[in-house]
Amino acid sequence: MFQGGKIEVNPFLRYLYSGKNIVGGILAILGLLLVFTGAIRSVFWPVVVGVMYGIGALLAPGPPKVAAGGTSFDPESIRRSLQRQLNIAYGKLTPDLEAKLQDIADTIMGILPHYADFPPGSPDLFVVGRTATDYLPSALQAYVSLPRAYATLHKMQNGKTADQILGEQLTLLAAKMNEVAERSPRQRAVPRGEVRRLAAGAAAGRRLDVDLGLDGRVAIVTGGASNLGRAITLGFAGEGARVVIADVDEQQAKKVATEAPHGTVVARHTDVTDWDSVSSTVQFTQSSMGGVDILINCAGWTVDRLFVEKPRAEWEREIAIDTWGFINSVRAVLDPMMQRGYGRIVSIGSDAGRIGEWREAVYSGTKASVIAMSKAIAREVG
Repeated sequence: MFQGGKIEVNPFLRYLYSGKNIVGGILAILGLLLVFTGAIRSVFWPVVVGVMYGIGALLAPGPPKVAAGGTSFDPESIRRSLQRQLNIAYGKLTPDLEAKLQDIADTIMGILPHYADFPPGSPDLFVVGRTATDYLPSALQAYVSLPRAYATLHKMQNGKTADQILGEQLTLLAAKMNEVAERSPRQRAVPRGEVRRLAAGAAAGRRLDVDLGLDGRVAIVTGGASNLGRAITLGFAGEGARVVIADVDEQQAKKVATEAPHGTVVARHTDVTDWDSVSSTVQFTQSSMGGVDILINCAGWTVDRLFVEKPRAEWEREIAIDTWGFINSVRAVLDPMMQRGYGRIVSIGSDAGRIGEWREAVYSGTKASVIAMSKAIAREVG
């Protein structure tokens, strides 16, 4: 809990959800499996299991250290950490847990633009940083390493399942982030997560106070079925635009369509790495909606890993989605936009493409290419 400018953490609970305990527990579980399958028949099997736990605890790195000083608070690193957690958890959590995780991420993302308004060395910023880079990753790592059935059905010694334990952890973290947001120096500038409220308002048909000129426009949002793309989709729909979600996850895209005002969003299975698939979606949008006014390039993919440890398949997928996805989508809409004399293309970049990000070398390169190509194409077509 946070009291009087200090974070008081129960040492036992801190270790319980640390990476050392998680790795040790995984190896211990592996040892038990070897016993149950007959691979280990010794009467000293408890010792073997204990040794395996100890090895895991010794080899695992400790939790990352995040300083409380204002100069060490890096919003871009926190954004990347949050995105990594969302990517790791995607498809592995129950809908309820996924919603809680998204709520925490949205609240933190709402706080970050105003971090400079907090006093130097703010304990609130310390809590935000630790939540994004330590507490949240530790809780998720402990959970996603468990088999799905085990997490849902098996009760721990306290009588709760892993689902219930993670739910309680996420609820506590969400409450703490909401407290920080409500104490924002800008008179509660970001209470309870701007992004989630925007999405909820769009789903309910409420309009923003500022007219963004989107009413009646037609937009294609690649990667619009989840995370940032979902928020953009719902925000556009709430402003009166008609949106085509171009995403490989058609089921999730259809779910997002049901959250938007009726008839404003259409889900279309689209693989941005495939030219024919992208072209088909653009042709569908033209024939069914009369044209394409806006393209939002939001589809993206990465895995946080050192360059020398990254398998070639991951390089190729990052380049295919992040670079070729951009090229295919932009090229598919340019001709019809130029013929109509109107068009807007917005591509999601990253600071990784500007400065290069540790453990994201190829991703940094793809985002640098998106930034450079956007500038070059703008020069060519105005």
